[in-house]
Amino acid sequence: MVQPYKPIYTVKEVAELLCTSKNVVYGFQNGGKLPYLLINGSRKVRGTDLENFINKYPAAGEEKPCEQQETS
Repeated sequence: MVQPYKPIYTVKEVAELLCTSKNVVYGFQNGGKLPYLLINGSRKVRGTDLENFINKYPAAGEEKPCEQQETS
């Protein structure tokens, strides 16, 4: 869950929150869907930008939390 008052997330943290890989997060960023800051050569995501991204992303229905999802 996006933590209240946490201003900056790393790409790894965003990937973990979205239950996806860092490459998918980089794809969202490169496609202009997820804004980022470039700080000392590292991409960082503002908490407000992450929350806006999640709110705008189309919902596909009820899904299990990532730690409970089965892989096939």
